Amino acid sequence: MQVTMKVACGSIVAALAAMVSLADTAWKADVYSGSWTNAANWTDGVPSAEKTVTINNSGADYVVTVESDAMLYATNTTVGNANGTTTIYVDSPLSLFPRKASNRYSNAFTQNVGARTIVRSGGKIEMAAESVSGEYGPFAGKVTINRSELVLDGGEFDYSGVGYIAMTGAANAPSTLVVTNGGSFTYRHWGQSYLNFSMDAHSRIFVHDGIFKVDQYRSLNRENPFVMDGGQVAVSGNGVFDVQSSNYTFRAIAVNSGSLSFTDNATWKCNYIVLQPKTDDDTITVSFSGNSTLTNGYDSSQAFIGDSHGRTVFDWNSTARAQMGRGNQSALKRVYVGFNRGIGELNVRNGFISLGGYYGMYIGSAEKRDNEDAGCRLLGKAQINDPALFAPTGILRVAGGILYQSCTAVTDGYGAPKLVGLTIGDGALNYDEYSGRPCYGRFELSGGSVTNMYGNFVVGYGHAVGRVVQTGGDFYKGDPSSSWSAPHSVAIGLAGGDGSYVISNGTFTARTRIFVGGASYPDLDTQISLSKSKHPTSPRDAKGLLTLACHDKTKPCILKVDATSTGSITGIKGVWVGRDGDGTVEMIGSGSTLDVQYTGLTLTNGFVVANGETATPGELLTHGQATLRFVFDADGVGQINSANAAVAIAPNAKLEVDMSAYSGTPKKVMLVRCQSRNSSFAPENMTLKNCTIIQDEDANIYAKYKGNSGFVITFR
Repeated sequence: MQVTMKVACGSIVAALAAMVSLADTAWKADVYSGSWTNAANWTDGVPSAEKTVTINNSGADYVVTVESDAMLYATNTTVGNANGTTTIYVDSPLSLFPRKASNRYSNAFTQNVGARTIVRSGGKIEMAAESVSGEYGPFAGKVTINRSELVLDGGEFDYSGVGYIAMTGAANAPSTLVVTNGGSFTYRHWGQSYLNFSMDAHSRIFVHDGIFKVDQYRSLNRENPFVMDGGQVAVSGNGVFDVQSSNYTFRAIAVNSGSLSFTDNATWKCNYIVLQPKTDDDTITVSFSGNSTLTNGYDSSQAFIGDSHGRTVFDWNSTARAQMGRGNQSALKRVYVGFNRGIGELNVRNGFISLGGYYGMYIGSAEKRDNEDAGCRLLGKAQINDPALFAPTGILRVAGGILYQSCTAVTDGYGAPKLVGLTIGDGALNYDEYSGRPCYGRFELSGGSVTNMYGNFVVGYGHAVGRVVQTGGDFYKGDPSSSWSAPHSVAIGLAGGDGSYVISNGTFTARTRIFVGGASYPDLDTQISLSKSKHPTSPRDAKGLLTLACHDKTKPCILKVDATSTGSITGIKGVWVGRDGDGTVEMIGSGSTLDVQYTGLTLTNGFVVANGETATPGELLTHGQATLRFVFDADGVGQINSANAAVAIAPNAKLEVDMSAYSGTPKKVMLVRCQSRNSSFAPENMTLKNCTIIQDEDANIYAKYKGNSGFVITFR
């Protein structure tokens, strides 16, 4: 049938070009039910490729049945019924052909209030709105579903060419598109950015065991073939919602408000997702449940979950596996949750989400856009691009399932203007001109597991606040089951950022070093540019806090730094505190363990400058503060285990110990177990409550309970 259509199309277009005018035909007002192919039912005979068709009689209910053994034709077609219902059953192929007007070809299918078109099995509506002599024109072809209903009940709707499709409704008369029972809706777009599929706040798309597909064939970067200004998309059964471009460039589904839900075995195919509320009052929700899934089929894959305005919630409760941020090294592959001034939430409750590509995930991030990152031109006027207005909030919650990041390149030599990996609170770019509220990123881990296989893990970077609260589950920096995991560092507080990581239950296993309170860029073990357009020169005032406070003592509360990988920076491993700012490690109550037994603990307020830093290589930078804090409960306090490695204590490092709540035995409790120690805490740098400190008995550090005597005695 397709081959026959193309031959017919060529001959009819040629014939139309020679015509001066076209005839019209309309459904007769006194025919309440009848066949499309019965000439007696029309004012000027059966529709054809030369006839504009109108079915808009008002006041009664009409039923028109399209059935034929051959292809039927019509051109610009309008259906409506202001005071009744007009139902068209399409049971055979119907081709809507273009007509010539003002030296351009146009084609239209318009459904107004009261119209209902049902395309059943064997039926098809096919539209061709092709360009002629390179002329596109904004109305080369258009489909309008206005306060009406289009149902593809096993049938097909196929639009290919230059033009747009618009769904517009009203509160009391929404527009609805239903694709079910193996039906399909296809829009192949060859036009410019303003020609797309759009739906407004009173529009609904329901796909159940059918396919909805929008594609843009022309090579137009950062365009929006599908735009959602509200309304509802619901996909269920084995339904497919496909807005994935077949042309390897940045095609996007752009959502300004509304909801999308995927249940059962539904599939969302999309390679560039922009969830960007149009105003601060708009909200977007996306949910997956059952065994529904999201797939990225091409290289240019990126997602903005909460961009510039309003609030966006992306909820993953499906048992399936999803791919986000997939792509090769030449394309953009980032997942943003809360961007520039938007509020974004990503909730993972089940299944498996894989983050591939070469960049990573950024929770609460801001940066000025350029031509490569601008996202979508159509939404350009709504985008926040002024550093004075930046104030993003990003929240990542993992309560179950698996979140697995497998970025494979960790150098900005691949074009990455950001640190690659997982960043919670990312306000590094445009640091010097950033004057808005600090970026805020929050990561809540209560169940399941998160793996940051490659790249850095940074909490609070630049002009940002990062917070991580782990009440359960497992976090892996590096994949313990893979020999390919790269050793790129963990930084809690980096380059002026304020970061904290609190673990009350669960496990954190790192195959690399952890910096609490800043790090030098070479410490990150990744090649980055220090130009201010990419990464801020460190203001030397990062703040980092690592807290272990076991809540349920029947469950683990363990942070372990594994010795299997130390990276390319010789001698820097384990946990470093206060390396480029103020860092604090605190053990609150009993039941938790900081396990650095093979890698060690370093309490330092400086570092020797390496090549690539802005200061002179070889210079010793001394600044900031390293603090070690222990607060006992009735049973004791968690221990730092460095049994087979050294503990290094800088001259001004601080120790704070509070045994006020302790009631257990023995009265002497080991705080730090170590193989060796280079120094001791100075008396003036210790703050003690109801205890004394023993540092001269062996390499370990002990606290001795003093009851309520009020005396504080320190030993060295």
